[in-house]
Amino acid sequence: MKSKKLNNLLRLFILWNMTIFYSSLAIANQEEYKYPFQKKIVILKLTGDVIGKENVQCANFNFNTKTNVKNGTAIAMEYIYFTNKALGLGAGIKYQFFREVNDQTDDIGKFRFVPLYFLLKVQKQTGIYSIGQIGYNSLAGNSYYGSKYSGGLYYGIGFGFSTKNNSFIELLYGVNNGIIENFGTMTTVTVAGATVEYIPAEVKYTQIGISFGFKFGVKSREINKWGSDRF
Repeated sequence: MKSKKLNNLLRLFILWNMTIFYSSLAIANQEEYKYPFQKKIVILKLTGDVIGKENVQCANFNFNTKTNVKNGTAIAMEYIYFTNKALGLGAGIKYQFFREVNDQTDDIGKFRFVPLYFLLKVQKQTGIYSIGQIGYNSLAGNSYYGSKYSGGLYYGIGFGFSTKNNSFIELLYGVNNGIIENFGTMTTVTVAGATVEYIPAEVKYTQIGISFGFKFGVKSREINKWGSDRF
């Protein structure tokens, strides 16, 4: 348990340092972006999640299993405010449709996460950008897992490419964490009688998301000093 928490903190530390690094570059280069641009945009995107892995751990039962997850789809909406043409800050919500685990049993596990997150976006005049996300997500599943769930940490990092017609393609590595509150039960028998205790399990879902989407509130063509209209 301590090792897992340490790994999560290490990932957050790396993500934070990358955020500071990219932000510093963006602020240092903001004088290069001299032409007017749209400060506020709304993004809608459709995501296909591939190469999914699910890890369920329950220390009480000495249970730790990793399972492949079938491809799934998700939709997302984001709002971004650009402090300059390079650096954008915002927030978003992503809704994952239920996806199945590649289990060989007849009882197929289905689950989904719904993350709410803050984001940082750093873009170049070529249309290439990098993005980082961090927030909280809820968890839901079918009877294969249990009937009571709670959420946990969500984070993601990736990059993308924007076209001149306000569409884009994006590749994102995402990590969802949650808890199955009643994964199992433990019965204790005493003189007073038997008591049943629900045992939780931790769930971690990693995936690669390939997204296509559109930006709204941005001019279709805006010429900057490089003669590019990517923004």
